[in-house]
Amino acid sequence: MQQGQPLREGLTDRMLLEERLPRLQQQLAGMGQVVGKWPAAEEAQRNWLERRESINNQLKQLRGELQTAHTRQQTEVRLATFQRIEEARGEMQAARLRCQQQPQVPASVLAEAEQLSADMREAEIQLAAQELSWKLSMEPAGEVRLQAGTAPPVVYQVGSEGVSGPAAGRVHIVTRGVTITLRSGGLVSDDDPVEQLEQRRARLADLLAQCQAVSVLELQQRANLGTDLALKLRQAESTLETLLGGETFEQWQTLTEQIRRLPATREIATIESEIDRLQSELARGEARYQTQTDSIHSWQETYRDPGQLLTRMVEVQLQVQQTEQELSRLPTVPAEYANVQAFFSALDQANARLTETGARRSTLEVERGRLEGQIGERRSEDLVDQAEQAEREFQRVYQRGKSYRRIQEVLQRITEDVQDPVVEFSGHVSAIFSRITGDSISLTFDGSLPDKVHRQNVALPADQLSQGTSGAL
Repeated sequence: MQQGQPLREGLTDRMLLEERLPRLQQQLAGMGQVVGKWPAAEEAQRNWLERRESINNQLKQLRGELQTAHTRQQTEVRLATFQRIEEARGEMQAARLRCQQQPQVPASVLAEAEQLSADMREAEIQLAAQELSWKLSMEPAGEVRLQAGTAPPVVYQVGSEGVSGPAAGRVHIVTRGVTITLRSGGLVSDDDPVEQLEQRRARLADLLAQCQAVSVLELQQRANLGTDLALKLRQAESTLETLLGGETFEQWQTLTEQIRRLPATREIATIESEIDRLQSELARGEARYQTQTDSIHSWQETYRDPGQLLTRMVEVQLQVQQTEQELSRLPTVPAEYANVQAFFSALDQANARLTETGARRSTLEVERGRLEGQIGERRSEDLVDQAEQAEREFQRVYQRGKSYRRIQEVLQRITEDVQDPVVEFSGHVSAIFSRITGDSISLTFDGSLPDKVHRQNVALPADQLSQGTSGAL
């Protein structure tokens, strides 16, 4: 007590300063981190605002490009349709041009020519059925103009040897002012088929000349070709009308030109992938921006601004230095103690023991006085006898105690492997004692007797406890 009591005040100050110093150091370290992070966070926010504007502009451009790409994709069908429309329109124009270039054969002309051709074939057949043979000879020889059947007239030089040949139904001879017409027996002069055939042949020639054709077959071919071309033209017109779908070719052409003027774009998947990447970057950046905003708001509530933070940091740093200087001037804990608390605990225990010893000394002094008064005039021999009797009683009790101790040792050896109920009892007593003392003191037993009391790192024998702790025990 004489050595430790003077240290109490200084060590109390040390304990307070030792508790204060880590808090100040931690506070200083925290402010040091904020000093580095605050400007960086503000700079990061400014950079992010610029980057966010750039990202939004890129996203706007990409979405426009994506919309154009979708439009182009959707109009591919329309472009393909317009290509078919152009092809169909070209086919229709080509068919119309062929129709215009193809000479027209009026239906009446074709019908009349076909009828004349049929009548002529019938007349030729009739004349062929009335075939004649003719022979001419002349004395003296002379010139003869002869038309055999429907053949054109031929001039012959006929002599005594004569000439001959066949004729279809009629022979017409002109010579020396004499005209001879011979007909087959079945032909009538008023309805001369040769003359009718010639008339029909002349009319057919006129019709063919009008149409610039050489035969009725050509007229028929021209008419059939014209019909085919007209049919193809109608088909091309119908196809074009179906493809136009109620719109004009000019409307399709205008819309197609608009589509073709659309700017070229990348693949839709590429554009969408870039949009996803930028949106992810935007989400991450916004999250970081919000975190930085919360941090700056928290720092502003605590320090107001970076300047105030630096001022406060300097103040705390000065407090740390002052605390360290004060600690260097204060007394230190004696080497045999772990910390101030352990020293104070030992000091309190020593004080308790000193107080208890003083009380016991006073009691003994009173008892001594009482005993001296009781002795009075008694002889020393009587006192010696009493002392010897007390010594014998003491030895008897002492020997009995040693016997008990021996019995205890033997029983402990015998019951080493047997569960001792005293252990459970000791555990219950220790738990109750800890609760009574606020869980700050623990108790250990030696057998069935209290051995030591432990408070933090200090252990005291059970017989050296303070009055309050002894009462609790």
